[in-house]
Amino acid sequence: MAISAVGGLGHLAVQYAKAMGMHVVAIDIGTEKMRLAQNPGADIVMDAAVEHPAETAQNKMGGAHTVLVTAVSLPKLAPTYLHALKPFRPDTCLQSL
Repeated sequence: MAISAVGGLGHLAVQYAKAMGMHVVAIDIGTEKMRLAQNPGADIVMDAAVEHPAETAQNKMGGAHTVLVTAVSLPKLAPTYLHALKPFRPDTCLQSL
């Protein structure tokens, strides 16, 4: 599961996903957010200012089954995260809160 924007809501999403036994990729911008994502146990953290989230998710883990976007601009971010999903899988999902 990839979680974009690991501030208040995203931070909780990381905790819930880990509690459910998921492999979690946390995506945000900046070292403070990277530390915030690592604290509850994100398996991989990506700084979107340094690396492209979709390409990195595909390269490091073959894509994500689910992408949860907690940022406020899904229409702007959706094309990027759609490419982070595992290709041609019926169990993939892009969700915005």
